[in-house]
Amino acid sequence: MLALVNASDALMLGVLTQDALSAVSLASQITFIQNLFLADMTIGLSTIAAQYWGKGEIVSVEKIFAYVLKITMAVSSLFTIMAFGIPSCLMKIFPSDTVLIENGAVYLRAAAISCLLTGISQIYFVH
Repeated sequence: MLALVNASDALMLGVLTQDALSAVSLASQITFIQNLFLADMTIGLSTIAAQYWGKGEIVSVEKIFAYVLKITMAVSSLFTIMAFGIPSCLMKIFPSDTVLIENGAVYLRAAAISCLLTGISQIYFVH
């Protein structure tokens, strides 16, 4: 699902310039890093929760869920703040082309809130 979001962005921008498509592709790498973190958190949460669920310790499952949600919210908030506040700095990690940096920064700023919402939704998918 997460990869489909980035792919749909690329398809929508495919009718625009090559620079716009390249910039969004590079900016999507920032969100990909967050998605790797989210995958780790959801895999760990589901593994540990399944063990406690099997033991019948529902309270422990809820405690683990709350703990992982707090960590995920903190990291997702950091990604959101960086994507909205310093998108040009994040884009400078990849290319040295100013057009790609500027276009990617515009995309990151627009997509910043999705970092926070993605973090919340991925953990609730496990729950």
